[in-house]
Amino acid sequence: MDPGRMMAYARFFFNEELEIHFKEEEEYLFPIIGLEDHDVGQAMVEHEELRRFFLDEKTGKETCSRIARMLKGHIRFEERILFNKIQDKAGKEELQVMHQKLHSRPAKASSNRWDDPFWG
Repeated sequence: MDPGRMMAYARFFFNEELEIHFKEEEEYLFPIIGLEDHDVGQAMVEHEELRRFFLDEKTGKETCSRIARMLKGHIRFEERILFNKIQDKAGKEELQVMHQKLHSRPAKASSNRWDDPFWG
């Protein structure tokens, strides 16, 4: 599979969905435990690293693989450590408000706007 096509889709997905997701986490979730928290700092650094890789002009197979590894590790870190920490710190009402804010954005159905179904 052509890494250039894969990276084109990855950039499209990043711009349409993932960057918005990162910003929502940074605005709504991370302040619950504080921006000075070590784990929040790690998540913010990982967001910035991922942003750089998604927006980099390189399109080789190694770039695709590196993004996949970084994103997988980042998701595991958030699910296993950071989100548990947020749940422990936030009250029930605060969690409900966060859930509402994070899920109030309508889905864009971005895959329907992608013209190159390289995975098909």
